[in-house]
Amino acid sequence: MDSIAGDDAAVAAALTAVRSGGVAADPEIKEDLMDLMFPCPEDLRSLAARTFDRLLNPAENEWYGLWALSNGIDQVAAEFEPYRQALSRS
Repeated sequence: MDSIAGDDAAVAAALTAVRSGGVAADPEIKEDLMDLMFPCPEDLRSLAARTFDRLLNPAENEWYGLWALSNGIDQVAAEFEPYRQALSRS
């Protein structure tokens, strides 16, 4: 996964988790998120959950590699965790 696609995928998956109602929106995006109304059927929630799994898998993953090189992958994984948990409960 290239780094730009990874960033876009992370945002989309996080928005899906928030829209699913299982996690609170980050204050920085909360106002903007309220303008984004979209349904969150089970297949979309499942895809979002798989997105986090893929982002955190180092195989053929430029996005992961760049975070790992900067010693930030553990922090990113921790920041993703509330969203991953919300998607697993929904």
